[in-house]
Amino acid sequence: MTDLLKQARITDEMIEDMRARMHIPLRPRIVWNSSSCYDSVNHFCQGIGDDNPIFVNREYGKTAALGVNLAPPSFLYSICMSVVQMGFPGIHGFHSGTDWRWFRPILQGEELKVLIWLDSIEERPSRMGGRSIVLYFSNVFSNGNDDVVAYARGRTVRMERGAARERKTLTVEPHNWDPEAIANIESAYASEKARGAEPRYWEDVEVGDAIAPIVKGPLCMSDMISFYAGAMVAPTPAHRLAYKDYVRHPLWYFRNKENGGLEPIIRVHENIEAARNAGVPAPYDVGVQRHAWLIHAITDWMGDDAFLDTNSVQFRAFNYYGDLQRFTGAVTRKFVENGDHKVELEVRGTNQNGVVTIPGNAVVVLPTRGGVAPVKRFNEVRIKLADHLASLGASELLRAQPGRA
Repeated sequence: MTDLLKQARITDEMIEDMRARMHIPLRPRIVWNSSSCYDSVNHFCQGIGDDNPIFVNREYGKTAALGVNLAPPSFLYSICMSVVQMGFPGIHGFHSGTDWRWFRPILQGEELKVLIWLDSIEERPSRMGGRSIVLYFSNVFSNGNDDVVAYARGRTVRMERGAARERKTLTVEPHNWDPEAIANIESAYASEKARGAEPRYWEDVEVGDAIAPIVKGPLCMSDMISFYAGAMVAPTPAHRLAYKDYVRHPLWYFRNKENGGLEPIIRVHENIEAARNAGVPAPYDVGVQRHAWLIHAITDWMGDDAFLDTNSVQFRAFNYYGDLQRFTGAVTRKFVENGDHKVELEVRGTNQNGVVTIPGNAVVVLPTRGGVAPVKRFNEVRIKLADHLASLGASELLRAQPGRA
């Protein structure tokens, strides 16, 4: 196969260069949204197929617990995807998962910013061949008042493209759906519904209860276009801006063989030859896109008054074009912590072949009868950015940051 993407081997010098960048504030190459204005949130929800009225219906928001519309917890991925694909020229990067904790709801109309830094590096054997490096990034998201909104720890695996391609460990055949199967999928879509204003009381939930499943797919190009319009998690400039970015970051781009145009590496998600050059047999979705789908299932289940506390996931398998994902979950624990009534969920996305592509867990704070809605209580939380960084032992980052991300 002719190389379309640059190929390289991971060297000790590359690793040492990356270690020198640890614990330094980074500026993400793209921040698609810098506020949770209605249009930005609506575009994001269009991109993940979420019509929950607390996010997209302005009139509905006026009657909600806080009297305003909210943004989905996953909206923060459109601020920063929780990792930075930096360094290691010619070495492919796969986002492998993110652990989230939210401190307060995301109100529509807030200014949002992120402080991100590389906090850990480790070398692991790669099942796809060659050397493999895992980079861990800490992210603190805050609003215009410097109130911390969320903390995320994302991880990306950097592995040698050539070695992965030469091993040929992955094969895939596009899934073709017959009319009956498509009818069943569309019937599932028709039955999905956000719980909305009807509280899901903690007293009524039992261990073993299942969350209502939702489906996403079969994955097609339109799904990807819509997601990019709402989130655009990687730099994708056009024309003159693409040329200028190419001059600054030549290894981020390749030449389209059909017409010579500049294409960013993120086209591995649409271009089959680029995907195969990266060691993947076919184009696939974006990891954070699939995570947003999983969070959609959780927020549909929990209702407007609840609060998503934590959610951790792994991007374990690829979701190729034509694949269907079914998101399910169940209550595994019910407990009270610091006065909050919580349930723990085991959640996952599974494809049509029964392969779990995104396993995870979540903790949701549910309302109690006669109590204050958790979304109201958490809206009163005021953890200042400086104080949170101090709790992480990272106060120096605030002084060293290169400006708003």
